[in-house]
Amino acid sequence: MATVFSSNRDLPFLHTGHGASLEELGSSLDHFSVAFFSDPPVASWVLSELLNSGLRVSSVVTLAPKTTRHSFPQDLKRLADGKGVPLFNPDTLHSAEFQQAFKKTKPSVIAAMSFLRKVPPEILQMAPLGGINWHPALLPRYRGSFPYFWIILNQDKETGVTIHEMTNEFDAGDIHYVQKIPVDSQETAGTLTLKCASVGIQLLLQTLRELAAGKSLPRAPQDPSLATYGLIPDASVLEINWDEKAMNILALIRAGSPFLGAMTIFRNLILRIWSARLSRPNDEGAKPGTLIVSRGRADVATQDYFITLETVQLELLRFYSGQEFLQIAGLVDGEILGRP
Repeated sequence: MATVFSSNRDLPFLHTGHGASLEELGSSLDHFSVAFFSDPPVASWVLSELLNSGLRVSSVVTLAPKTTRHSFPQDLKRLADGKGVPLFNPDTLHSAEFQQAFKKTKPSVIAAMSFLRKVPPEILQMAPLGGINWHPALLPRYRGSFPYFWIILNQDKETGVTIHEMTNEFDAGDIHYVQKIPVDSQETAGTLTLKCASVGIQLLLQTLRELAAGKSLPRAPQDPSLATYGLIPDASVLEINWDEKAMNILALIRAGSPFLGAMTIFRNLILRIWSARLSRPNDEGAKPGTLIVSRGRADVATQDYFITLETVQLELLRFYSGQEFLQIAGLVDGEILGRP
């Protein structure tokens, strides 16, 4: 059950300072429609649920690359075409041609989920009810485009999804609904993405149905002094420091999987480690980063434990299990991972 921040039903109906109130909309609610803004990796999944929800979708907007090995946005186009919904894939939201065409779709509200660009105010003004965004974290913590990584890296036990008003500042608008989600001890960025999307889809649909029914949304302002940021990490954050404790290193590996990849240096090449598990205590005091080859597996020493490599990738080569890597690379006891 979603947490509601306010029960005040006299609040303006998604009033953003440029939109219309419930009273001003009047009978236009009979023609309620949603403009859906989204990018990978969950756009097609969410659009499918939205199209099957009974709500009318006036358009779909994505800034995904037009040519990609993941056949995106062709999947979105197929779904949109199947329901006769126009799909916009502009190079920029500031394009006059796009804005003119989008305005003609006359959306009641803009709903964004995993959309990685700021929606300009002139576009928000085209929807009488403004815009709402789904964010995969408990705002105001982890504002930004990639909270999953930091939630797992920081070993948080709980996260959630937030439905909030879209404003001129990323992820800073008033909060409408929050639903908390437990973070499992073996969670990866990939599994957390799916978990948040599954919960977030239902929370977004619930919010849109309330708007379609003419209800005012509860709202609570964010405290900017509590804001933290979850942006895409740079390479220095992804590089493993073998002097760290094993649990911190395993958290980094899980945080980087399957999108970014925690990395180390092996024979002057980049080795990405996609999965690993805790092994035995480093009672012999092996130097952190030392490889120990034993019983067909590759263990690496950390400050306090060894970890066993499960899935790795050397430079641009294919993925290898730890055992395959041991055989193909000819690993020997005593080699050191990491920079000299």
